[in-house]
Amino acid sequence: MGSDAQIRVMVRVRPSLQREVVDGKVVCCVGVDEKANKIYIGERNGVPVVINGEGAASSEITEFTFDKALKGECTEDDVYAGPVKETVMSFLDGYNSTIFAYGQSGSGKTHTITNLTDRILDTILEVEPEPFLSVFQIYKENLTDLLSPTAQALKIVSTDSGGVSVDGSCSIPFTSAKQACKLIHEAGSRRATGATNLNEVSSRSHLIIQITLPDDTKLSLVDLAGSERIKASGATGARLEEAKAISSSLFHLIDVVYKLNTKAAHIPYRNSALTYLLKESLGGDCKTVVIGTVSPAQESAFESKNTLKFATACGKIENKPKKIVKTEKKSPKPKEAPRVIPWLKDKVAVKRETIDTKLGKISVMVPDGTPSGEVIYLLHGCPSSAADYTHWFPALVYCGLWPVAIDQPGFGLTEGTPKKSRSEFNNDEGGPVDVTMAVMRAMKVDMAHFMGYDWGAGIVLSIGLRHPYKAKSIISMLPSYAEVKTGELAGLKPRTLIAWLTDDQFHNWKKWQPLAKSIPKVTIWAEKLGQGSRYEALSVPVVTFITGKDPFATAAKLAAAPCTAGVTTKGDKITVVNNVVLAEDMQGVEQPTENDDQKAVAGFISWLASSDVTQAFKDAATSNSSIAQFAKLPKLSPSTIQDGVSLVNLGLWDSPPKNMDVLDSAPRYFKGRKVLVRLKGLETRFKEPNYMQVVGKGGEAFVSHHGVLVDMCKGEDTYVVNVGGVEVRVPKKEIHELNQPHVFATSGGCGTREYYLFEDGMRGSYDSPLICAKVTEIAYRLRKLVAKLDFAAKDAVDIQMKCVKLIRECLNTTTFAS
Repeated sequence: MGSDAQIRVMVRVRPSLQREVVDGKVVCCVGVDEKANKIYIGERNGVPVVINGEGAASSEITEFTFDKALKGECTEDDVYAGPVKETVMSFLDGYNSTIFAYGQSGSGKTHTITNLTDRILDTILEVEPEPFLSVFQIYKENLTDLLSPTAQALKIVSTDSGGVSVDGSCSIPFTSAKQACKLIHEAGSRRATGATNLNEVSSRSHLIIQITLPDDTKLSLVDLAGSERIKASGATGARLEEAKAISSSLFHLIDVVYKLNTKAAHIPYRNSALTYLLKESLGGDCKTVVIGTVSPAQESAFESKNTLKFATACGKIENKPKKIVKTEKKSPKPKEAPRVIPWLKDKVAVKRETIDTKLGKISVMVPDGTPSGEVIYLLHGCPSSAADYTHWFPALVYCGLWPVAIDQPGFGLTEGTPKKSRSEFNNDEGGPVDVTMAVMRAMKVDMAHFMGYDWGAGIVLSIGLRHPYKAKSIISMLPSYAEVKTGELAGLKPRTLIAWLTDDQFHNWKKWQPLAKSIPKVTIWAEKLGQGSRYEALSVPVVTFITGKDPFATAAKLAAAPCTAGVTTKGDKITVVNNVVLAEDMQGVEQPTENDDQKAVAGFISWLASSDVTQAFKDAATSNSSIAQFAKLPKLSPSTIQDGVSLVNLGLWDSPPKNMDVLDSAPRYFKGRKVLVRLKGLETRFKEPNYMQVVGKGGEAFVSHHGVLVDMCKGEDTYVVNVGGVEVRVPKKEIHELNQPHVFATSGGCGTREYYLFEDGMRGSYDSPLICAKVTEIAYRLRKLVAKLDFAAKDAVDIQMKCVKLIRECLNTTTFAS
């Protein structure tokens, strides 16, 4: 049809479906000339037309010409031959390529892409023995990874070359078409589908299968959701919301195609996830094939004609195919190396023991060996048994504990009648709390740790409430627990970990979270499962809680950089401060020892992990008895902390933020920035909807928070500021005075002591042990966010806002009342 740069278009008319048959007949609205690659469509029923060699002979018929046109009787090999196979060969030759199917629901898109995939995989594997596979979907504008069991959310990001890529998706190598098809089938089972008038199993999302070669060349196979009108689909309820999302994304797709055809100055790729993902395929550097799939039925004539119009428009788009320069084969960049969990490969032999108690014989599972360390009792869920806890033994032995997994009566190997598993029955006579205490007494254990899951997690909470002085700590994982008396968990005295997998469909974290927060000495860990087993996910916070230490091995750190003697190029003697040191070069080099500040910080971090922090700060604020533990901490103030490296050296951060120079060079005032502005004529009544907006011209001047800079007025001494729709000129000096960063006072009533001085007169000295502790806590809790912070990245502001939120959560006005 056109140049090699143009998108190639083929159309496939599918065979008739049973639902289109009426009295053994199907009324067909399309004619296909495979030799001329033409398709003719008539929208009026009962007006048969004969097409001669010169084309359409009636105004009732519309003619379309494509690179390839196929009748319903065509084979899958016919579909693969020509544009599709040629594009696959271009992919193997180093061109990024895309093949996508467009048409109404039930027109054969998924069938076509599925059968093409089999043939494409065979062709690729003849040339490349181990390509990589990714599969994701766009559902209601959200991109998710279908190769991840949890359908992990993904982001589309811009590349340095101006293209796009999917960040964080699974990329799995495969060596056979069978292996890849199995992965695609598993991914497809997670795809959103639903019944509509046009298809009993209609795809309600856009599916993308991506095959990547070791040199990063990509082939994308795209199965779009149905393009029919919402009315034609008969969608209601949830199906209607899905149909609206599909209609919206396909509207933006059509709009992008139209803008490309009309050579518009701006192409709105970012208006939807679909068009953003297809940016390189439509007008970019890909080789692209569009497959239009249409129904032959007269009842679908309107939708089929729209599909043919769209396909024709795509055929007019010119891409700019760019061959990727082949380099030495390498695997795609791996994701961040997975954390090595130290105890995962450990094995602990276990054995059964029977404990004679006053409540009868209780079967337990323990490590096979001589008991050592403090005891931790493990309480199972319902229905379950002690045997389900044996995989936890390596992690708990790693912590130096001696695990004892108890079979409650009627479960596992303990005989008896099972007790009711609702938490209000935990304390019944002879119930699970009594059984656990009976085992404890028979083993002559005075105090122990208690850990449970589901029903067992509720039991350990009941133990903590009823026998607080028997519990060194409580570990409650996804507890099945309802308060008998409102607020009773606020009386739980032992140190407690609440661990929750927030995407667990049987345990509602949103509902239980207020109860977790009511526990005084609580540590809360609540995250999605992600990849890996539940044990892997939960064992990390459990080990951290028990030991008070990060269990992951990190690169060795020195207290300070070692110094060695050196010379310049001119032979002058110098001291070399070595920030990067090879282990073999450390012989003979004096290694600096950890200083007092680092020791104090290390001790404080350990204390944070093992203490009721909130209560400790309250005690320290009201008495001197608890404040001594903070006295050795270093002072963290503007004069002592010049950059993030200082906090890294203290052991509070793993790394400083990246690209700090971007922050330093960014303009403070710019068009669109919100500013405080002092004006007369403001509405000062708080309950009025236009509070602090301009309503007049006179009166006393007040400060409004509604100002937005709309003109920087270069070379002048004023800015133009919009305040609630009213534009005013304000002296730049006034804007600067109100909006410059705070410079905290460093002298005054405290002599030369540095202190915080706030607008309301509240003052807090940097030298205060309480403030030292609070600032150190904040710095340490910021470490994970700071490690992600890159001031040159698009998410920098989002991460900064999360930092501000975390700081606010840590702060309390009593901190500064010093």
